[in-house]
Formats: sequence, C-alpha cells, structure tokens
Amino acid sequence: MNWDAIGAIGEILGALAVVITLIYLARQIHQSNSMSMSRTASELGEKYNEFNQLLVSNASMQDIALKLTNPDFKPKDKAEDEQAYTFINILANIWISAEIALKNGQINEDFFELVRDDLDQTLERWPASAPYIKKHYSRYNILDYRIFDRKPAKLFD
Repeated sequence: MNWDAIGAIGEILGALAVVITLIYLARQIHQSNSMSMSRTASELGEKYNEFNQLLVSNASMQDIALKLTNPDFKPKDKAEDEQAYTFINILANIWISAEIALKNGQINEDFFELVRDDLDQTLERWPASAPYIKKHYSRYNILDYRIFDRKPAKLFD
C-alpha cells in the first residue's frame, strides 16, 4: 500500500469521526433541550401547586376565591378590591411566564394550550375575576399575547 492510499484512508476515517461527533452532539443538544422544556413545564406546574396551596392554607384567599365565584361580586372596600386583584395577579404571572417560555422555546404548544385552558377555567370558576384579569393585562399592555388569541368575551366586552 502506498502513502497516498494510507492518506486517503486517514481522511475518510477523519471525516467519519467528524460525522459521528456531529451526530453525537446533535443528540446531546436535543436531549438538553428536552430536559430544559421538561424542567420549565415542571416549574410552571409548581407555580400552580403553590397557588393551590395558598388557596387551601390561607383563609383570606379562600374568602376572596369564594367571593369571586359570584358574578355580581363588588368589593366592599379598597382592601378587598386589592385582594381580588392580587388573587388574579398570582395566576396572571403564571400565564405570562408560560407565554414567555413558549416564545423562548422552553415549552411546547401542547403545554401552552393547557395554560390557555386554565384562563378559560378561571373565568368559569371565578366569573367575577374577569375585570381583574382585564385590569392586569391592560395595565401591563400585553393584551396582544397569545394567551388571549381566543379572546374570551368576558374580557373584551
């Protein structure tokens, strides 16, 4: 065998090593992205758990949650109005976190749809929350976020 043949075999082996390395790196990147998406979804789920824990452990939050189930709820004073706004603000922060995570590729469309469903369920479970949701989002000028693509009538009438 001559040196040219040995050199050609070396180049082929080198090219093969590069291809194998690129395949390995692509798999590692894919795995890392999947783990990141899973971690973000878990963190958002944990935020919902914290909210639910607050509801079952805090009497004043339970009280405002019950009041928000009444579509005709009117706060008795500024403190109760602020409490209702804070109640919704906690959920709104989760919704915005999900929106940002979607934009950054940290969650997928399926998970984001679950979060959008949560907005709909919030309006059904706590119908008096609509003005507070609207207030939150108009205050921060983010009504164009995808979370509102379905534009629930209760928020935009």
